Amino acid sequence: MKEMLLDIYSNRFKFKTLIIDHSKCEELDIGASTFMDILVLNIYEYLKKEKRKICFQGYTPEWDSPTSYKVREIIEISGIKAHLNFPIEKGKYEERIKKTKPLKLFGGGSNRVLILNNKEYSSSDGAYKIIMYFESCLNENYLGFTEEGRQSFSNMIGEVIDNCRIHSKVKKENDFYQWYCLGHYSPCKKDSYGECYITIFDFGQTIYEGLLHDSISEITKEELKGKTELHYKKGLFGEKWKEETLWTLYSLQDGVSKDYDEEEDPDRGTGTIKFLNAFQEIGYASDGKKPKMALISGNTYIKFDEKKYPIKQMDFNGVPGDIIAFNEKNDLDEQPDSKFVRHLKNYFPGTIISMKFYIDNKMLTRKEKEEL
Repeated sequence: MKEMLLDIYSNRFKFKTLIIDHSKCEELDIGASTFMDILVLNIYEYLKKEKRKICFQGYTPEWDSPTSYKVREIIEISGIKAHLNFPIEKGKYEERIKKTKPLKLFGGGSNRVLILNNKEYSSSDGAYKIIMYFESCLNENYLGFTEEGRQSFSNMIGEVIDNCRIHSKVKKENDFYQWYCLGHYSPCKKDSYGECYITIFDFGQTIYEGLLHDSISEITKEELKGKTELHYKKGLFGEKWKEETLWTLYSLQDGVSKDYDEEEDPDRGTGTIKFLNAFQEIGYASDGKKPKMALISGNTYIKFDEKKYPIKQMDFNGVPGDIIAFNEKNDLDEQPDSKFVRHLKNYFPGTIISMKFYIDNKMLTRKEKEEL
């Protein structure tokens, strides 16, 4: 892909057709799908600007299994066919697909968003758009937010987006930074509950690169250096566990932020962990299906699994805080389970959060009764 993009932008590659083949795809993550679409749409916009014509063709999997159906659904409603304005394919599943609710691609940042008609969102406006989308999905199941719940969830979403902006903010004013969001809701089980996908990602500095920046608070800087020294002394670093992975994991903890100041802004750095808590608390379906969430930043991959490694309130830097360390002791001084946190060979130039969860009336009602 890198070589092809270089050829396109240097005018060395004179192709007339770009073929996208999903025919053997059995599973499609909405984050990976959206990332590819961004590349394709930018190619399209660039070539249109250069007055070079291109034809897009593609292949999708057959409708022969539940897994291939989900792939087709994303491609048709929130994926490349939707972004290139291809019509929904007529046939057996046409009406079912039309029941889905997409949160169309939007974003913001420091650069012009050519593929989004230059409409740019602030983190607060983006959070409002996402929360209104979630509310419309809840309404499908005759549910809704309380005013307090809507504000609380909006604040958490806003901080997730804002954390992307803060960690990815580059040193030079004219350097590139851009974030995107896309969502997808699909009714399940004769419309008894819904399956919701959402991805938020940015291009710019990674979380680790942001923490390396000189502007981080002295508190955070000392904490990170101390953890690195401890892990070196214990001989924990290796192929799958490096300083970058440690720092990225550490950044998710309660009260840790690139710009954290205990006196001026004590809540900075708590939004991400609160969002993870809310996601894991309400994201289950009553038939046992569980939510899934993953984060990739630079060379770091983190997969969240509430059943295996839940968030726990423990002593953190001398005060109670929410911790998730992905090991049996839930101890950040120990190496995490590499199935859930590991170093990747390939590098993503920013941060991507991708998740799938369920909006289930039975489950949410059960949770509400448990809290009474």
